[in-house]
Amino acid sequence: HADSLINQTEKNIKEHGDKLSDADKNQINLDLEELKNVKDGEDIDAIKSKTEALVQSSLRLGEAIYKQNPEESAPQPDPSGSEPSSDKKDEKVVDAEFEEVDDNKKD
Repeated sequence: HADSLINQTEKNIKEHGDKLSDADKNQINLDLEELKNVKDGEDIDAIKSKTEALVQSSLRLGEAIYKQNPEESAPQPDPSGSEPSSDKKDEKVVDAEFEEVDDNKKD
């Protein structure tokens, strides 16, 4: 879990780090380094606390990304007010039960 969090956070900083203040970026980098230092150790409590610290500081990155691109981050409702639908208007969905028949099965 810690490795994937580290990788994802590093990727997000590379892509969106310019949207962060220097203080926030420095805090995220500090938390990243601290988690890297303890992730392979035996101290589960330290790993949990450093993981939580990185999650909390990286939330600022998520907020910065969302504020910069709100239209890309959240699905927008259809202006007509209707639910999204398939392009195939005449498509009918049939809910059915089935039973596999084994021709080789002996009664």
